[in-house]
Amino acid sequence: MTIAVFEHDARNLEEIRVLLEESGHLDAFVTTDLGRLMVAMNLNSPHRDLSHSMMPVQIDLLILDLDSDAQALDFLKTLKGDIRYKDIPIVVTSESDFDQQVRTAYAYGATDYLRKPLNPSEAKARIHASLRLNHEIDRRKARENEITEIANQLRDLTQVLMKLSLIDPLTGVANRRAFDQTVEQEFKRARRNRKPLSILLLDVDHFKNYNDTYGHQAGDLCLRKVAQEVLNTMKRPGDMLARYGGEEFAIVLPETDAAGALVIAERILIGVEKLGIRHEYNSAAPVVTVSIGASTFSGFSSEFEPSKLIESADKSLYEAKHQGRNRICAAIANHKQEFDREA
Repeated sequence: MTIAVFEHDARNLEEIRVLLEESGHLDAFVTTDLGRLMVAMNLNSPHRDLSHSMMPVQIDLLILDLDSDAQALDFLKTLKGDIRYKDIPIVVTSESDFDQQVRTAYAYGATDYLRKPLNPSEAKARIHASLRLNHEIDRRKARENEITEIANQLRDLTQVLMKLSLIDPLTGVANRRAFDQTVEQEFKRARRNRKPLSILLLDVDHFKNYNDTYGHQAGDLCLRKVAQEVLNTMKRPGDMLARYGGEEFAIVLPETDAAGALVIAERILIGVEKLGIRHEYNSAAPVVTVSIGASTFSGFSSEFEPSKLIESADKSLYEAKHQGRNRICAAIANHKQEFDREA
């Protein structure tokens, strides 16, 4: 532990030094020059870095003489305004009784007071108590830092778990929960801004046959390839792909009208077929294909709900399957204006 001492009187300073040595504090920094102490503590430069101390070792206690002049109080005020030193115990000494100067010192952050001439036994006891206080402060700060670190780790872990809870582990895209949340958010935004919102539901054609023929590992790989192809087709950061369930995927397209949704759906339809994944039991083609149902909310209905938009896309998907698969059926959901479009 390091104790710093400022005492303007050399004889008093020597008494304090001897007293500290008798108490086992042999490395005290003692001076009769307040300016020297300020330089040592990097307090005299207008460009000082308040986050790094220039002292060679940590100061655990400061003993400060108030009898020199008003500079001692100014020094104390500056010291306690510095984040590096705001918690160190400070014992002020004075030949006066508990006068206004001492009261001001307490207001500026002093933690104890010794009247000069010092009583050695009392001074040793108060210095020991102040050092114990500093030790407790250090322990408290270490514990606070530990708690803060644990809290940060828990926060980071929570964020990771939150992200994982919204990701489909097989394909790495968003899951059904994330899709539901996004649809709710984007639907509210579309209604507020009077902008269209489109949804695509796509289903891998005859996927059960694919699994039964080629095995579940091949089926998992097929789903991952389809998901990646869809991601490659989506150009805007705001668009969202989710695994809706089983072999079904869902795409949220903010600020996208029916025509724009059809353009994206056609790209997906063509892109998946071009993957050339063999599927000999697909009635639509000898390779893996998808059927897509599209639905668009115009943004102008105050009564229409997100569930209706999803329901409309689901009906369009059913219609695409019914018409032979590997095709798109679409609807402008809140206008009840349905139309089919074959790939």
